[in-house]
Amino acid sequence: MSLRVYTTPAVVLHRINLGENDKILTLFTRERGKLSAVAKGSRKPISKLAGATELFTHSRMQLAVGRSLDVITQAEIAHPFQRIRGDLTRIAYASFLTELVERFTAERDPHAAVFDLLVETLSVLERTPSPGLVAQLFALRLLANLGYRPHLEDCVTCHQAVDAEPAAFSPSLGGVLCAAHRRRHADVIPVRLDTLALARMLLRIPPTDAAALQTLAEHALPTVCRELDKVLRAHLQYRLERPLRSLDFIQEIQAMDATAST
Repeated sequence: MSLRVYTTPAVVLHRINLGENDKILTLFTRERGKLSAVAKGSRKPISKLAGATELFTHSRMQLAVGRSLDVITQAEIAHPFQRIRGDLTRIAYASFLTELVERFTAERDPHAAVFDLLVETLSVLERTPSPGLVAQLFALRLLANLGYRPHLEDCVTCHQAVDAEPAAFSPSLGGVLCAAHRRRHADVIPVRLDTLALARMLLRIPPTDAAALQTLAEHALPTVCRELDKVLRAHLQYRLERPLRSLDFIQEIQAMDATAST
């Protein structure tokens, strides 16, 4: 095969239309990391690339190196994740997963472990009854893989045990604080010890362990899950220096579900 043509597993993170028939995709590939590519003619109903260029789709793609954008020439779908695209709640959480990968990774910087984590988590997201918990697991494990893991075991400043309720989490320091050090930082978020315990458990569970996830989902209080959402949002946004659009989308879906159930 020519050096200007390569084949790689890829997941579609983002897409925009180009002209009448084409798409520009942001792909996350296993061997080459995040990259942009054009899928010519993929918006035509008869295009062989149509399915492979849908959001979240996992395919094996052949690409040709271009001057500014690589060009997708062939694609074989591995996982279409149809059940995600047929459910608005799952779409919202899948958008959160892909936005995290897009925002936290650099162009052409491969992370095979993150790619595998993304594909595994999308597979779980198709069928899980607890998409919010799965998304929290993904966020924590992604952060750990990329060196941004929150410090949850003891005080991030002095490493003393944190065992008084409520504990405190500092987004700027990226971890929990003891009673003595929490007074020195204005950005602290009160957090239950149960919330920290849930986060630590999620860091230990692979996304494919359905039994462990189900047990956590059955025992984790809604208030604890919501508090972990708050801590993760603050930690993520401090690291990224701007809000995540997908989190607002998730909140909109949750508000719609709450209205529908009343």
